Amino acid sequence: MGAVSVARTMRGSTVSIDVSLLRRLYVEQGLTAEQIAVRLGSTSRTVLRRLQYAGIRARPRGPAPKRLSPPSWSAKAAYAVGLMATDGNLSSDGRHMSFVSQDREMVETLIDCLELQTPVRTLRTRAGGIVCRAQWADRRLYDWFISLGLMPAKSLRLGALAVPDERFADFVRGCIDGDGSVHVYNRQPSSIEEGTLRV
Repeated sequence: MGAVSVARTMRGSTVSIDVSLLRRLYVEQGLTAEQIAVRLGSTSRTVLRRLQYAGIRARPRGPAPKRLSPPSWSAKAAYAVGLMATDGNLSSDGRHMSFVSQDREMVETLIDCLELQTPVRTLRTRAGGIVCRAQWADRRLYDWFISLGLMPAKSLRLGALAVPDERFADFVRGCIDGDGSVHVYNRQPSSIEEGTLRV
């Protein structure tokens, strides 16, 4: 049986909180301190103190992460990293991200690759054009992108990204589809077909 912590309720009485139960509710099930307080008949402040007593690190304020772990490397994940490296944006607030493209299908593909739950919105540009945009908040995904080398305001300072060799082709494909181009031409007089790749 796990350790028991005694907490004081709003009316001044006490309630016993089993540390293993607290860990299960907060860490494994992802409930907030407020939700746990309601379930145990205590207050959120008391629950946070009990977390500290039990050595359980409290989550930062704000929306709870929508995923329990970073994405695992796959063809879809690598392709999505390529798209984000070219047309994606990481906000400086540490959790918001967005992706903009004139191609709605590409935005929907990114949403599928990253298993996001967010709508695609249509926006009009200052020049009168139409673009599609997806915006979402996910701290774990944001931190994963940062760990790979993506960053806010990346345009002028983005460096090498930590992409596994076995997924590099999928990553490059995402970069090309996002903001790249391939030109094939014949050089005269040899008529040898050559090409250039620009990302």
